[in-house]
Amino acid sequence: MFIDLCSLDLVAVVKIINSTGLPNGRCRFMSELYARIMANDVQKEIIKNLKEGEKTTSQLTEAINKLTPTGIPPLTVYLQAWFLEQKGLISSTGEGIERTYRLTDKWKELEAQAQKS
Repeated sequence: MFIDLCSLDLVAVVKIINSTGLPNGRCRFMSELYARIMANDVQKEIIKNLKEGEKTTSQLTEAINKLTPTGIPPLTVYLQAWFLEQKGLISSTGEGIERTYRLTDKWKELEAQAQKS
């Protein structure tokens, strides 16, 4: 089920995560990043699908569109994946909008840290 992102209170989510006593600024940044990704349905589904292995933009779009009645265009998936790539959480190969994505070790570190708290 997809949630209206405009209705989410990210500040509250981040405050809850940060109230767990994380020791330093890097942990706080990582927690905020994890919270933002988990609050974004498209980014969350991209990560979930990439846990199964490498996927192309088309494969990610197809998987995400199974969950939404109106569908999401490939460009939206590409742009959300681009954001994750800029943060170093996924990497890609290929040209243009049709790329092949995979998770990076940085994502695995971020997820492990989030599961500890």
